Amino acid sequence: VYAGREPRLADDDRARLAGTYLAARVDDARMLEALRKFASDDYVPDPHTAVALAAAEDLGMTTTSDDAPLVVLATAHACKFETAVARALGPERWARLARTFPERVAATLASPETPPLHFDREPGETLEQAQARWTLRVRDLVLAETWA
Repeated sequence: VYAGREPRLADDDRARLAGTYLAARVDDARMLEALRKFASDDYVPDPHTAVALAAAEDLGMTTTSDDAPLVVLATAHACKFETAVARALGPERWARLARTFPERVAATLASPETPPLHFDREPGETLEQAQARWTLRVRDLVLAETWA
């Protein structure tokens, strides 16, 4: 399946999958458009959900079809994506939305951002040694947050 690092499918596998699955590509501009389109006073999709809605729409699926309802499972809250939501809906609407977020979300948004963690192997370290070190590091972080 892999030629080097790039995945490759045999033509017959690709044809078989194409008969079962649909796929679409959604760029940032299209995601922002979908976020604007599907946002309402009661609901604002997160960027990942907006991508799913845009892809479904681009593939000819609609949210208003009588013969087959469209179901998209949202797994995040728009409050996690200030930059994208504010870019799509405008900073004024973001500010209004932010006032409606649950108290815990508001506290999180007001706290400083934590830089991302990097888990790299040290020179000469085996994968098992690195994973053990990473496990201890994550455990320490979780315990620090839990008991803080």
